[in-house]
Amino acid sequence: MITKKNITILSFLLPLFLLANGGPIDESTIKTVGDLKFINTASISIINEDLAIKIEGDYAEVKVIYTLKNHYNIDEHIFYAFPIDFGFSNIEEEPGWKEEYVNFITFKKNGEVLQKESQIDLQTNEGRTRKHWYFVKFDIGKNEKEVMLEVHYKFKVGFVDFAYSKSFYPVFNERTFVYDFSPAQYWGNGKGTRLNISFDISSIKQLHGKVLKMNGIDFKEENGLYTFQTTDFDFKEAPNLEVEYELKTHKASAYLLKKSAKKERIKKIVASSRLEKKYTKDNLVDLNFSNCWCAKPKDKNPTLTFTFKDSVEVSSIVFTPGYLKSKETYYNNNRLKKVAITQYYASYEGSNKEFTYQLDLEDIPYQEVDINTFYDMVKHTDSGDMIKYTSKIEFKVLETYKGKKYNDTCISEILFAGYKPRTD
Repeated sequence: MITKKNITILSFLLPLFLLANGGPIDESTIKTVGDLKFINTASISIINEDLAIKIEGDYAEVKVIYTLKNHYNIDEHIFYAFPIDFGFSNIEEEPGWKEEYVNFITFKKNGEVLQKESQIDLQTNEGRTRKHWYFVKFDIGKNEKEVMLEVHYKFKVGFVDFAYSKSFYPVFNERTFVYDFSPAQYWGNGKGTRLNISFDISSIKQLHGKVLKMNGIDFKEENGLYTFQTTDFDFKEAPNLEVEYELKTHKASAYLLKKSAKKERIKKIVASSRLEKKYTKDNLVDLNFSNCWCAKPKDKNPTLTFTFKDSVEVSSIVFTPGYLKSKETYYNNNRLKKVAITQYYASYEGSNKEFTYQLDLEDIPYQEVDINTFYDMVKHTDSGDMIKYTSKIEFKVLETYKGKKYNDTCISEILFAGYKPRTD
C-alpha cells in the first residue's frame, strides 16, 4: 500500500512597524498578529477556532485553539513557519531582534508540545524589516479526522515612548493591538468556520487607561470582556481586529516609583504640627495612599522639612493635594491650593544655596487610586534636565481649599523623583 505524503507550509504573520523620531525610551515594533496561514492544500480545513485575547499592560496574551479536519484518507506531513517582522529600533537605530518582544510562545498538537526551531533572516527588505522565524512540524494521520492545534503566546504590543529634555516626564504614547484573520483563508476554502472570540481588556480600565479605538468585530461587552460567536465565519472577507488604547496614568505612576528616592535616603522629617498620633509624618513616605500626615487646625501654614542623608538628585517633587483614603476624607479635610517649596543645594562653586518657588494648584476631582494609578491624584514640579542635587527641601502650605467638615490640612504622600533609579 502506498501512502500519499503532502508537504504543507503554514505561516503565522506578525509584521512589526517602525516609527522615526528622536528621544525614544521604550518601544515595541510589533504591529500585527494573526491566524495561521495554510498554503497549497484543500485537504485540511479549520472547522472551529477558539480565540482568547487578554491585554495586560504593554503586553497581549493570545491563546488560539484550532480544530482541524482532515478531509481525505491520506497522511499529511505539515511544516509551518511563524515569522515575526522587526524593523530598525528607534532607540538603537539599527535592526535587531529583542527577545523581550515575545514573552513566550508554545505550539501544541492534541495537548502535546511541539518542538520549534528558529532563525533570523539576514536580508533587509525595502521596508527596512527583517524576519524572525519559528519553525514547527507535525503529522496528521489519515485516521485522525480531527486534530486540536494550540498556539499560545504573549507579546509586547506596538508602541514607542519618548523623553524630551524640557520635561522630566516622558510621553507615553498609544498602544496598538492588531489581529489579522485573513491568513486563515488558505485553510480549506476559508469559509464556514465556527469562531468564538473572548477579548479581555478589563485591565485597561483597572489601570485608569482608556480604549481609544476598537474596530473589526461586532462584540458584545460586559465589564470589559468582549465576546463574539458565529457559525459561518469567512476569513477571506474578515477585517482586522484592531484595538488602540492608552495607559498614561499607569505608566507615569510606574515611572515615578522607579525614579523616586527611597525613604531610607531621608535622614529626618520635621513637621510644624500633627493632628493626632496616627497622622504621623512617616505616612508621607510609605507609598500608602490610604493614610496621611495631618496638621492641626490652628497651624495656619503647615510646613514640612525633609533633610536627606546626602545630596539627592531631585528633578520633580510629587505630592498628593489631600487625604486620598476615600472621597469622604478627601473632601471633608482641607486640600492644597497654594504651596511654597524651598530647595537647598550646593552650587558648582561649593557654596550652599537655596531657591524658593510657589505653586498655584487647581482642585483635582477625587478618583480612587492605588500604587499603580496614583498619578491621577498628584501634583508635581518639573525641572526637566536641570538636575538639582538637593540636601534639604522645605514644603510650606500657603492656601487651602476648605474641607466640608474639618479645618485641618492633610497630605497622603510626597515623592522626590530624579533621573537615577531608586536602587542608586
